[in-house]
Amino acid sequence: MIETLNILVVEDDAALRDAVCFTLEMAHHRVTGVDGGPAALEAIEREHFNLVVTDLRMQPMDGLQVLQAGRQRGLRT
Repeated sequence: MIETLNILVVEDDAALRDAVCFTLEMAHHRVTGVDGGPAALEAIEREHFNLVVTDLRMQPMDGLQVLQAGRQRGLRT
């Protein structure tokens, strides 16, 4: 049996974000896509995610900053 994961996709390129979200949804995962760091942190505060897939090069927060701030908000790695 395949486990359904709750996945957060953080990507500032809308076309790429949509493609990644679509692919993960086709694999029967629950996916939330956001356009950058601040939106990712809001999502992390609202709900639990099993996995975060993030772009590394974004502004004003890069992917590593998103993960560090997420950990401070209870995101486990």
